[in-house]
Amino acid sequence: MTGADGRLSDAVRLRRLRDTGMLGGTPYPSLDRLARAAAHQLRTSSALVSLVGADRRVLAGQSGPVPERTPCPVVVDTDAPLLVCDARCDERVAGYPAGLVAYAGFPVRSHDGYPLGTFGVVDDRPRDWEPRELLLIEDLAAAAGTEIDLRAREHELTATVLRLHDMLENAPDAHMSVDAYGVVTGWNKAAERMFGHRATEAVGRPVADLIIPERFVAAHAAGIARMHTGGVSTLVGERVELVARNRYGAELPVEMSLLRTAGGYHAFLHAITDRQARIPD
Repeated sequence: MTGADGRLSDAVRLRRLRDTGMLGGTPYPSLDRLARAAAHQLRTSSALVSLVGADRRVLAGQSGPVPERTPCPVVVDTDAPLLVCDARCDERVAGYPAGLVAYAGFPVRSHDGYPLGTFGVVDDRPRDWEPRELLLIEDLAAAAGTEIDLRAREHELTATVLRLHDMLENAPDAHMSVDAYGVVTGWNKAAERMFGHRATEAVGRPVADLIIPERFVAAHAAGIARMHTGGVSTLVGERVELVARNRYGAELPVEMSLLRTAGGYHAFLHAITDRQARIPD
């Protein structure tokens, strides 16, 4: 069903809906609780939080039996509440299941105002909706919208982290991340090839045990200790040439860029093959 306003098929609205990451049909206990609150307070047979696509409905929260059909597409398409006191004599909802006699549905909107779905209550008997009841449903619809926005932001953050991980994992340069104590927390495929340690072997071990030649281990430990007492690494933000070692003990000159993060450091390294590496002070 698509009305004159055409919101059901609006491309931006559908993109906002996809961006929630909630179209897989996974139950959301927080939305179930809002639905239970509505059904309990209003003494209705059902309360539903529905996400509405162009041609399908995804139930995100519920309390009570779920009707096969509800007027939630109408609510989204018009971006306005829909109140039905008795469906048996209301042409707007002709042909709906017998259990849907009274209905009150409000749009659930994204943070920027797009109707993503509905918060609807269903009763199996006629009723005249009171203003205080409608205000409660409207407030719960707003609360559901806030919860869905939080889920959308979590989904976006997760997707960003996965894209970054994929980018680092497949970078041509060796990449390793270490925490503030020098313990490896990340090790990409290029690092595996360069140093001979698999990521499963490297993560969780001190970086000094993996790539730092024995004669530089003490200086490395002193540098970490200095930074824990407020000192600053002379390597951060610079492109420097160093000597590293692989798992077989062979030394290799590398060029390294070091970046500091809140929880530690990211190092990007590539081998130097055409000039002598120098050891920074």
